[in-house]
Amino acid sequence: MTAWTQRMVLAGLVLILLGFVFALVHSLSYGHQARLVAHDAYRPVFEEIAATGDETSWQETEAEITAVSVAQRRAADTHGHAVNMGILVILIGLLTPLFERARSGDGGAPRGAGIAFALFAGLYPVGLFLQYLRLTTAGEIVAAIGAVGAIACLAWLFLKLRKAVDGLDTP
Repeated sequence: MTAWTQRMVLAGLVLILLGFVFALVHSLSYGHQARLVAHDAYRPVFEEIAATGDETSWQETEAEITAVSVAQRRAADTHGHAVNMGILVILIGLLTPLFERARSGDGGAPRGAGIAFALFAGLYPVGLFLQYLRLTTAGEIVAAIGAVGAIACLAWLFLKLRKAVDGLDTP
């Protein structure tokens, strides 16, 4: 295994570890509570409407419940995407020797795409984490940059992989 492959695998493992650590800390801080289920979470809203008959008094309660529900979803997304992106970084690192076959004469080394993918793969869960912290606009921007960048890098890497595979001898 080359030093480059080892670094990519290590980067992927770090991303996976961070995803699991975040999930552990989050679940311990919430007492392992599952994400809110709509009929249970919104029951107080319906009870308040039924008891008071006031159609506007429930809006504050509904906003609080929605904020908690969104935070729970973003926590699950942060964990899941960090782990999934880490696995992709590891896979790209393990495929690097195959990418290297396509390197000659095409300009642009696959390592550059690998580095860029690893950075964007880490940026996407950071954006979700910012949304979890209720920095919604900043989180959405960071997550969008990470997602678009990761997809572009994957397309670049798949083109290089296709070129490498086309060069293999077939029986």
